[in-house]
Amino acid sequence: MVILSPALEDESILIRINCRTNLFYNEDIDEIYSGFRALLIDSGYYLNDPLNVYVVRDTIYANDGKYSLEDVKLDDLLETSENDNNQRNNAYRRIHPWKIITGRLLRYTTGNESCYTPVLEKCNTNKQGKDFSLEFDLLIVVQRSTTIADVRRQLDNQLTQQLDILENSTKNKNQNTINQTFRHYYIKPINQIVTFLDGEKDTVRSALQVKYPQLPMNQPFISIDFGDGQLTSLMTSGRLFDVHKNLPPKVNGGQQTLVDGHYAYYHYMQDNFDDNMWGCAYRSLQTLCSWFILQGYTTKPIPKHSEIQQILIDIKDKPKNFLNSRQWIGSMEVSFVLQNYLD
Repeated sequence: MVILSPALEDESILIRINCRTNLFYNEDIDEIYSGFRALLIDSGYYLNDPLNVYVVRDTIYANDGKYSLEDVKLDDLLETSENDNNQRNNAYRRIHPWKIITGRLLRYTTGNESCYTPVLEKCNTNKQGKDFSLEFDLLIVVQRSTTIADVRRQLDNQLTQQLDILENSTKNKNQNTINQTFRHYYIKPINQIVTFLDGEKDTVRSALQVKYPQLPMNQPFISIDFGDGQLTSLMTSGRLFDVHKNLPPKVNGGQQTLVDGHYAYYHYMQDNFDDNMWGCAYRSLQTLCSWFILQGYTTKPIPKHSEIQQILIDIKDKPKNFLNSRQWIGSMEVSFVLQNYLD
């Protein structure tokens, strides 16, 4: 089972909520799901920078007061944020126009009438049970004109959908292997985000190709993984992206030809590494690897100079004394490394 987002627009806002809860059950695991659904009725959400607001069942608590959910739109909150303009200039926004807001799921644990100090009670039992972990990763696509009430409804709906998916997965698998993670991927040909359980990519790919015949059969289309640590690291590295866009042409009558996608620009002396006189192919290779990461074709990190050299030694292209030398490499060595490192 998959969850498909609406089509994305340039001004779309992605709201992502993470939640993990550890539970314990005896025999009937269905009771765990029933009890958790009851807890969701009183759940709330905290939206991080740039909003810094708490969204509960019928109210939003912001820095400047308390409002009805129906009275406030996302645009109202974003316009008051001093960080919004800064976030428009970061690397992610230059490559993808969507704004991402992260947050957490909250649970209402005390009543308004509570006036006593919390008490922790420990009950010893001889019953045998198992630890059980529920992990949710919500990602909804909304617009600036969306009201906070609708944000709340969409988050609740997706939380229920993910709970249904986890419950069905639990019934179909061994109960010792039920702790699973949701993944979010951007499907560029249909301009939507698809959410499904980790490990089901091949099944989802086949189902999407049946539903959307325009999806390619000869290249990856489940690409940008919103949970990929390498993608996040690259986006926050402070590097320049797509530098060709602002470079004036040097050849009269020349025509620029590019592959589709984005890349990060790697050059001499970056990362506190002195590669003066090493030749430009090492950095060109790192630039090429960044293209594979940004397109979602690999989750491997950018190889360092020593790792590039070690790959060439391992495939018998270079002798052992090549490691840590300043010997240049060329286009053939670059192709060898790409083929062996990313394969």
